[in-house]
Amino acid sequence: SQSAFQNTFPYWLATNNGVGLYYPYSTGIFEYTVSDGLPSNNITSIGITPDNVIWAGTDTGTKQATGR
Repeated sequence: SQSAFQNTFPYWLATNNGVGLYYPYSTGIFEYTVSDGLPSNNITSIGITPDNVIWAGTDTGTKQATGR
């Protein structure tokens, strides 16, 4: 998987199971998937805007990765 590096937590991860949200002191990775509105779980790219908006590129389109 790929990661979008930033200087603060959480870490956002691009995976083939959706977008992962990882807090180092948490018990796991929270995932955003098609059930949360992503067009596909196959994340091919991920980006963070200067105002901390997360965008996920998938094999079928691009979508803002927002919480549940």
